[in-house]
Amino acid sequence: MIKTIATGILTILFLNSYSQKQTPVKTTPLQIEGSMRNSDIKRIYLHHRKDEKSFIDSAQISKGTFKFSLKVTEP
Repeated sequence: MIKTIATGILTILFLNSYSQKQTPVKTTPLQIEGSMRNSDIKRIYLHHRKDEKSFIDSAQISKGTFKFSLKVTEP
């Protein structure tokens, strides 16, 4: 009888832990700006990781300056 009650309580606690909502991941905007002098390069690339996936972004260099705008979840 005690084993049945203990098993029932543990099962309820176990299932309750899976029913909780996960908190949304907070994202923070990030801007990377830069400039280049004396270069014929027209595009610059940025390799980064997000959620265990790799991404490659690019930005066009205009009048020697470029800017990347990203949203990050960690530093």
